[in-house]
Amino acid sequence: MLTTRQEKLISVLTLGKRWIKGKELAEILGVSDRTIRSDIENINTSHNTTIILSNPRSGYLLDPACDLNAKKSDLNSLPSTPSDRCIYILQKLLFGGNSLNLVFLQSEIYVSEHSLENDIKRIRKMIEAYPTLSLEKRKNHITLNGDETCKRKLYMELLYIETQGNFSNLNQLDNLCSYVDLISIKTILLDVFKKYNYDVKVADLPMLIIHITITIERIISYNYIKIEDKNDELPQTQEYLIASEIFREIGEKIDINISPDEISLIALLLLDKKSRQISSDLYIDDDTSLLVSDILEMINSVFGVSLSGDPEFILGLEMHLQGLLDRLRNNIKPSNVIIKDIKKQYPLIYEMALHVREFIETRLGCPVDENEANFIALHIGAAYEKINHTRKIKGVLILPYNKSFVSLCKSKIES
Repeated sequence: MLTTRQEKLISVLTLGKRWIKGKELAEILGVSDRTIRSDIENINTSHNTTIILSNPRSGYLLDPACDLNAKKSDLNSLPSTPSDRCIYILQKLLFGGNSLNLVFLQSEIYVSEHSLENDIKRIRKMIEAYPTLSLEKRKNHITLNGDETCKRKLYMELLYIETQGNFSNLNQLDNLCSYVDLISIKTILLDVFKKYNYDVKVADLPMLIIHITITIERIISYNYIKIEDKNDELPQTQEYLIASEIFREIGEKIDINISPDEISLIALLLLDKKSRQISSDLYIDDDTSLLVSDILEMINSVFGVSLSGDPEFILGLEMHLQGLLDRLRNNIKPSNVIIKDIKKQYPLIYEMALHVREFIETRLGCPVDENEANFIALHIGAAYEKINHTRKIKGVLILPYNKSFVSLCKSKIES
């Protein structure tokens, strides 16, 4: 992946539309002539052809016939910072086999041997907290040694770092959506909940908003839910009334038609455990429930992450897989309208989703579209963020010796 400076270099040459000498480029970008030469070499290497022409006398010129989009495959998904590379390498060691060829890795992520050496030092620093783990280098290979328990603890730490503050941060999630403004959805939800005096946990909001967003974006791309077995009790519930109100207000902002079946599915997310039994009996078939149960066991077995205690996540995943099975039966491929770069931003969560996809393929004996993994990743990411939402931090607060001031601060902290 190109650095920000290299992208700027291309922009300067694009706007200039002329030969520009290396010294002039170096002055514009605030770097040395040598750095300019190195950046141009890297830019040309990152494309299938030479896009920046060079001349000893004239300097550099962006080839007018070049295709800036002709980059090597998946270049945009490669790690671009030392921190990203360390996590990428650890992920490879944890899930792609216990050994990595550094020569192949260097050409795979487009970094120098010197950069990889520094990354290895950083990784060794990262695993110091796990006494049984060690990163061993022999010739052109590195190996992660240690017991499985520590490896899983390391993975859990990386997973927490990746999701912390992201899946519960709607401003961050908003960047993943194509057509729907998540912040507006959140505002509508809070207003409707307040109108009906309906309590929803703060930690549950992101998952609920994601479900509503997926519903809207699927409808925009002409994908609809159809429920065959109707439940006469559900439309009489407060949750159904609230879901109807939410979609009515959304419909005033976005020109879409919401069917009663779509309202029913969102109403089910709002229902308590008693209502969840209704959903399991009348909306989710036994095969789907069993599949979800086995998926949760697989996630816990492979990744050491237990999601079985989150009924909202289980219900959401059941509803999604119910639709997935219907799409497979009718040979319908999902359009990737909601995800832009979840694979890049949340690689560890995406790795989980890929395992789930492969598990489903094995169980059903047929291929599952990769876009399904993107939606599953959203479910898993939001659920995992909720697990860590209650994590507490111990600390010490030192205040001036003033009794009234101390009491005021203490009461504020407690509230």
